[in-house]
Parts: sequence; C-alpha cells; structure tokens
Amino acid sequence: MSALDGFFTGVALTSYIAGAGFKISAILTSRLDQARRDLHAERERVFSRIMEQHRIIERLRSDEGDGVTLCCDNPDFEGPNNLVMVCGDWTNWVDRTFEGGTHLDALRAADAARTAGKAVML
Repeated sequence: MSALDGFFTGVALTSYIAGAGFKISAILTSRLDQARRDLHAERERVFSRIMEQHRIIERLRSDEGDGVTLCCDNPDFEGPNNLVMVCGDWTNWVDRTFEGGTHLDALRAADAARTAGKAVML
C-alpha cells in the first residue's frame, strides 16, 4: 500500500464522516423545525382557550351587577375539578354553581345556562 492509497482512504473516510455529519445535522434541523411547529401550534391552542375564557367571562358579567367567581382547583374531590359561581338577574341574584373538568368547561356550562335562562326570560 502506497502513501497515496492511505491518503485517498483518509479523504474517503473524511468525506464519509462529513456526509454523516451533514445527515445528522439535517435530521437535527428537521426535528428542531418540527418542535418549533409543534410549539407554535400548542401556543395557538392555549391562546385560543384563554381568549374563549375571557369572552365567556365578559358575557357572564356583561349585565349590570352580574358577577363571576372562579374557584380554586380541588384535586382531592372525586368528580369535576373546577368550579365557577355566577350571580345575576338571570339567576334571581342567587349564586349558581357550575362544574367542569377545566374552568373553561365550567364557564361553558354557565354560559349555556345563561343563554337558556335569557331566552326563557324574554
């Protein structure tokens, strides 16, 4: 084996390692891009839920004197974990309680009851 054979073997090995490095880099770049897309999608879902909660709270308290109370989570309770209390003209000024797996679920239930109650009152 001549010195040139060793040189070409070294060049081939270096090229192979560089190519493998490029493949690893491409895989990492692809995974990072996917992670960024996933993070963006999750951020959009969270923002959408926050905005929905805000809109429902604003609807529930839109009439003069109406109130909304979000109660703290109760993980020891066997059942729905979140509680919302609402009070207003549509509840005859008596606190009504709505439960859900999340505060958003409880708010949705209260909003549906308010909408139904308003329709009955009209």
